[in-house]
Amino acid sequence: MKMVCFVNPNAQFLIDANMPEGWTYTIVSSEVDGDAYVEKALKDVADADFYLVGLEWIGKELIQPAKKLKLIQRLGAGFDNVDLAFARSAGVPVANIPGANAVAVAEHTIMLMIGLMKRFPEADNSMKRGEWKLTELLLMGCFELWKKTVGIVGLGTIGKQVARRLTGFDVTTIYHDILTFPPELEKELHVKKVPFEDLLAQSDVITLHVPLTDLTKDMMGAKQFGMMQSTAYFMNTSRGEVVNEQALVEALNRGIIAGAAIDVFKQEPPDPNSPLLKADNIILTPHTAGVTREVSMRFITDSFANFKRVAAGQAPINVVN
Repeated sequence: MKMVCFVNPNAQFLIDANMPEGWTYTIVSSEVDGDAYVEKALKDVADADFYLVGLEWIGKELIQPAKKLKLIQRLGAGFDNVDLAFARSAGVPVANIPGANAVAVAEHTIMLMIGLMKRFPEADNSMKRGEWKLTELLLMGCFELWKKTVGIVGLGTIGKQVARRLTGFDVTTIYHDILTFPPELEKELHVKKVPFEDLLAQSDVITLHVPLTDLTKDMMGAKQFGMMQSTAYFMNTSRGEVVNEQALVEALNRGIIAGAAIDVFKQEPPDPNSPLLKADNIILTPHTAGVTREVSMRFITDSFANFKRVAAGQAPINVVN
């Protein structure tokens, strides 16, 4: 069996540790090759049996020439970087790994939440400049998470993990989701469902945990930021395309909201001149919310388990198309 792995070359040791005897692979990475990753990959796809996919776009140009392709396996829960419709028309299943990074993203979310409210970036940067801005930081506003209202948009696998971790902070947790969950689960998680507009208006902290779909694209724009409290914080660890970044910048610069923490961007990596990178009241991380050594191991082992199923003539699991 032959694999084409669309991953950072630093993951090679994980691939080597799980590669079945006699299988071969090549690694292609947009992080290393830029847009040329497609041209580089085309040299190897004709006889490829499997694609292992990170964040690269896998479209018709890479699926059509791969006549032996049996499975496109995403390293993660999201699958918006694969052309599902064309893969379906070509008879190629696309599978994901739901929930494997939920704990990591939830922990990252709590970290960002507290970091924003305690102004960690300003404190850290000022200390490294040799400054002691205790009074200035207090006057800027450092706050407790205790007794605040946290709004979770999307109570899926990750949203539930965030809610569970918030129970120890004595907060009021509200959520909005297109699905309705049983009262027993809401009681267990100490959450209450509210309309989206009410969540925006009531929350001291809003955190997004939604997939990228036609319903969620640009779901946070100027109108939605305008409905938030001026003292509220906004966080996104889901997908960059669910937020209108220009509207977010304006909300930050005009004081419409108090701050933001962003792990995902419409363009990754973002343009060095992006105004998001210039704001003082924002914490930025490079799509690392779900990236831990433990998650990487789960992604790889679960992916290879699916490859082995298909190689043995069985149907893959977690097919999304």
